[in-house]
Amino acid sequence: MRAASSGEAGAIAWIAALTARDSDAAPPQADLLVTLASALGMPLNGVDLGALLRPARSGSLPNGALWLDQQRAMKAGRLGEAVLTTVLLASAGDHLSREPLVLAQAISGLQAVGLDPDARALAVEAALDAGI
Repeated sequence: MRAASSGEAGAIAWIAALTARDSDAAPPQADLLVTLASALGMPLNGVDLGALLRPARSGSLPNGALWLDQQRAMKAGRLGEAVLTTVLLASAGDHLSREPLVLAQAISGLQAVGLDPDARALAVEAALDAGI
């Protein structure tokens, strides 16, 4: 049996702290936290994802054409277009989306064009916005 890496141990501790703080709010917050950490490249091999599985819920996803345009801009290295489509993806009206997969895509978009510090800042903002 291998020991958990510091990133894995941190994620496990964060999830435990969320659960201890508010067991009702913890599942969606833990889902967001794990998704953000994964999008930032943190290893999560020690995190029990089975405990985070929940039935599908309705949510708001961005327009498919916007999603595809962001992917094309990332692949082509079109910085301005990639950033613009990422901002539009991450937005939900006048606030930041709370959808983990949308935020992970936005983070990936920033990383793909070399904006790692901005990707981390977006992840931190999303976590704080979600009460994490």
